[in-house]
Amino acid sequence: MTNNNSEGKIILFDGVCTLCNFAVANLQRNLKNKNYCFIPSQSEEGNLLIQKHNLGKIPDNSIVLFSNKIIYFRSDALIEILNDMPTKYRTFKISKYLPRKFRDWFYDLISKYRYFIFGKIQDNK
Repeated sequence: MTNNNSEGKIILFDGVCTLCNFAVANLQRNLKNKNYCFIPSQSEEGNLLIQKHNLGKIPDNSIVLFSNKIIYFRSDALIEILNDMPTKYRTFKISKYLPRKFRDWFYDLISKYRYFIFGKIQDNK
């Protein structure tokens, strides 16, 4: 997590990942708090956020949540997002009791193979 000066909630995601876009569509339908902004990391606005907060290569394979002046990455971001989801999704918050190292290992495993398993929406060349 890193400090963030902007207000509101922003989700920075991989805009060419089919799995990521499916997840964003699901979040847009189900988030109780509609005060979220979804920004593809490949977009101009995404690049500006990455540069502004010195995130380097982190967004290439990670969801990033900017919320209440804090930046959350990977599994921490997902757990924070679950706070605004309907009750049926919040049951997944039990994963916060798993060690972060394990949660992020599992997150990184899915992230590593997401294009192979789910594909890309467009070629990012």
